[in-house]
Amino acid sequence: MNRARIGHRRTGAAAAALAAVALLAVSASPASATSNKTISYGSRGYMEFIDDGDVFKLCDTLADGQGVDGYLMRRDGFLGGNFQQLWAITDGGAGTCTKKPYNIGNSYDYQMQIWWRGDYAGGGVYSEWFNE
Repeated sequence: MNRARIGHRRTGAAAAALAAVALLAVSASPASATSNKTISYGSRGYMEFIDDGDVFKLCDTLADGQGVDGYLMRRDGFLGGNFQQLWAITDGGAGTCTKKPYNIGNSYDYQMQIWWRGDYAGGGVYSEWFNE
């Protein structure tokens, strides 16, 4: 096999590798920018991010004595990285709402989680990752 043909194969392989990396970068979606966002745990409650004032609201909509817990998670990095719980709030079982101001921005991705206190084993409801 001659050297010109070998060089052509290397160039072709390098171009294919670069194309695959570019396709992966384009097809991967970052956290969505949002204005307001709401997640619901059915009839038991919901958690809402209100962009005007950066306020989170957790509401227990079923006066069953159990209540709901809300969490805000933060993720570092694009499509992965470390994540941590920033805070938790509770609204307790009486059909009420609790608000928590917290300023989010573009530097990190955030996720809201809501859990019903009557059945943690049943799992929570998670928002998509978002930022401003």
